Amino acid sequence: MSQTPRDKAYDKAQGRLTRDAAHRYQQPDWGTEDPRAREAYDRELSEMMPVIGRTGRRR
Repeated sequence: MSQTPRDKAYDKAQGRLTRDAAHRYQQPDWGTEDPRAREAYDRELSEMMPVIGRTGRRR
């Protein structure tokens, strides 16, 4: 593989993103789900998926 020239701006941005991600990972609520996101997901899923035992089509 060939080496690409180092880009100072890219390295600086990548370092900042890595530090930010590490900082967020250390927070007490890391990995918890936002209740609003869960409600939106449940609402969208219920609109897209038929009720069990009912296909939505009449035969």
